[in-house]
Amino acid sequence: MVRTNANSNQPLNPSVFGLKAFSEVTMLETHLGPMPAKNVTAQHLLRTINGTFVGIEWIQRVRLDSITLKQYPDLKPVLLEAGQFGPGLPRRNTLVSRSHVFLAGEVMDKVSRFGSALMWAKEPDRFRDRDFDFTYIVIACERTTFISAEGLWFAG
Repeated sequence: MVRTNANSNQPLNPSVFGLKAFSEVTMLETHLGPMPAKNVTAQHLLRTINGTFVGIEWIQRVRLDSITLKQYPDLKPVLLEAGQFGPGLPRRNTLVSRSHVFLAGEVMDKVSRFGSALMWAKEPDRFRDRDFDFTYIVIACERTTFISAEGLWFAG
């Protein structure tokens, strides 16, 4: 069963899981400095691609158990490997949802790479045959923008 722990016991409908989501340990750039996604709250501000900060409308933690991930393998995360897009891009191995869109490279003037995490994952099915539970952090920003995480810019 897919459940959230954000004050709800309602099941999450996997067919609508086109959400942009980070792993709990992905480092997001906040107004207080880098912070793991699992520690970010609605009171934090996130660094945007234009150098300003954006508020957070809501955050939800979504825990997917191994049974659900086996039933819906497209919900498994993909790995963006450290340095895959150049030095420090991303800074560390980074797990994100398959549909998360991001920018990498010289993003301010010239975008060198743009696409979904699934498109750029070197081994998109690395976790396909493994059994594990996984928790995503889903963040909705107050406006549509790109936010900084692990040296990349993710849609937020």
